[in-house]
Amino acid sequence: MAAGKFDFAAWAPNHQTQHIDPIVESSLKYLKGELGVKKVAAVGYCFGAKYVARYLKDGQVDVGFNAHPSFVTHEELAAIKGPLSIAAAEIDSIFTTQLRHESEDILIKTGQPWQINLYSGVSHGFAVRADLSNPHFKWAKEQAFCQAVAWFRQYL
Repeated sequence: MAAGKFDFAAWAPNHQTQHIDPIVESSLKYLKGELGVKKVAAVGYCFGAKYVARYLKDGQVDVGFNAHPSFVTHEELAAIKGPLSIAAAEIDSIFTTQLRHESEDILIKTGQPWQINLYSGVSHGFAVRADLSNPHFKWAKEQAFCQAVAWFRQYL
């Protein structure tokens, strides 16, 4: 795939919840059953954020971190049963300012620990595909990673 040539419309039909849920469920079953893992932390960048929210439930995922989340429904967010941290970009056409504020209202009602850190001057995808030659972009990417590590240290 050439840079910037991703065909989302062709990719999306094979990456709906009915395709992804079984993968997540079998992975959790393997981790907890076969490996005996006691606690699971989940990280979701963009597309993966939806599945962190969907599985942040008792007996599944214990603590979650999302960066520049995409396509998380209000219902999925409202149903979380564990701590969730979000790294948000100031410039984001998917996790918009309005959606970020709506998410804050929803998270407050969950009664779970949560945080949303807003990174100025960066856009959607900053935590994975930042231009590392730009000192501010590099700093924001690194800080989002540190945010996740600190969150997991606190809640695992």
